[in-house]
Amino acid sequence: YFQQLFNNSPQGIVILNKQDEILNINKGFEDLFQYTREELVGKKLAYHIVPDRLKEESTRYSERVFKDEVVRTETVRKRKDGSEIHVSILAFPIQFGDEDPAIYAIYSDITDRVRYQEDLQASEARFRTLANELSAMNDMKETLLDVISHDLRNPAGVIFSMTDLMVQEDPDSEALQLLKTSSEDLLSVIENATSLSRVAFGEDIQKESLDLAQLIPRIVQDFGPELKRNGLEVDVDLPDSLEIQANRLVSEIFKNYLSNAIKYAAHGKRIQIVGVREPHSVTVEVRDFGTTIPGDQLQSIFTRGVRLEGGKKKGRGLGLAIVKRIAEVHNGEVGVRPNSPKGNIFYVTLPVK
Repeated sequence: YFQQLFNNSPQGIVILNKQDEILNINKGFEDLFQYTREELVGKKLAYHIVPDRLKEESTRYSERVFKDEVVRTETVRKRKDGSEIHVSILAFPIQFGDEDPAIYAIYSDITDRVRYQEDLQASEARFRTLANELSAMNDMKETLLDVISHDLRNPAGVIFSMTDLMVQEDPDSEALQLLKTSSEDLLSVIENATSLSRVAFGEDIQKESLDLAQLIPRIVQDFGPELKRNGLEVDVDLPDSLEIQANRLVSEIFKNYLSNAIKYAAHGKRIQIVGVREPHSVTVEVRDFGTTIPGDQLQSIFTRGVRLEGGKKKGRGLGLAIVKRIAEVHNGEVGVRPNSPKGNIFYVTLPVK
């Protein structure tokens, strides 16, 4: 029974005497190291399977076993063709027949496991390096946003003050009105830069009570000159109140929706903005009647880098990704579906609280 276990074991087994001479090996040992039994029995084990740099290590293991120790270790050994493999070794003392004590050693090939571990460690090192680089980049972005916010606020405020005075002197000038509106938007962007950076980095942002029924008409009014230039009419159908708890950045959602409708669907000649209040949420839809976005793009256009097609200009694939992120930090949801008979319905659903 023992002889069958010895011969048929899938692991390599060798029996050695005190002189490191091989007394017996099994077929598993032959397969593992590519030697036949006739080539090894009576020969020195270290000479055949131990790399030169590890011969002292092998000798120490043998000495420990002959002191009645059980040795469990992982190391490197070589095959007949010179190739090296990683092995685990379990070695312990036995009495071999009527002769002196011997070593019974079991070898298992762990090369694949070691390579997996090395690959994993290399991947972990790469990811740690990447994480450190990303952290440094994020720090730089935050610093850059702070500099932009600080250095642009003063000149933007001067531009706004000057245009406001000019509008008072010439209130009928559309050019001055547009300049004033643009300078107001610039100040708003600067003020929101810090909040926008927090959105990008997944941080919490401050929220306040906002009524979308008042906010959205003001946004439409700001787009007045652009709507007029493109011959577009906007129908706004909102309840008397659509009050939510949100950061003022939420206005960027509706600005982006309206801007995209003007840019990509002006040939539809009209835009509808419809709001609905539910017990725990509000939903606002911006409906255009231009070219319907293909169905295979509906789920991807809110992904950064995906470009809307069909307009006079191609978008950068960034605006809708920001829209989605702003909605997410408000525990909201954005999406798009086809309009009827043609066009698109961009919507956002935001919780009341």
